[in-house]
Amino acid sequence: MSLRWGVLCFLMRFSMACTAPWLSQAESAYDQGRYENAAEELARHEKEVANLSDSERARYGLCRGLALMKLGDHNGARRWLGQARDASGALDDARERELESAWTELAKKGLVAGHHEMPIR
Repeated sequence: MSLRWGVLCFLMRFSMACTAPWLSQAESAYDQGRYENAAEELARHEKEVANLSDSERARYGLCRGLALMKLGDHNGARRWLGQARDASGALDDARERELESAWTELAKKGLVAGHHEMPIR
């Protein structure tokens, strides 16, 4: 019985990590220019980030950071873009370029050390 329970718990955790519809919804809101909606949706699910895959955690940080930048919260943006940078390599090339561009913008504002620290693929 305990083996079954362990397998069931693993599968539930795995399925939760593989499916985060709220992340896709937040990315869609961001893409539509609804930055506040995107940031709020992501903030509601912050406690779930630890259960996401590396790729989803990177996407979460990128989307939340970009939305916060658009809303003028550069310190919040720095935090979340920094987390996306920590998972660099988990993003596709287009998102990696978005991250590099946003980090460069923060560097120009004097909020981070510089874009040269951003790994380039």
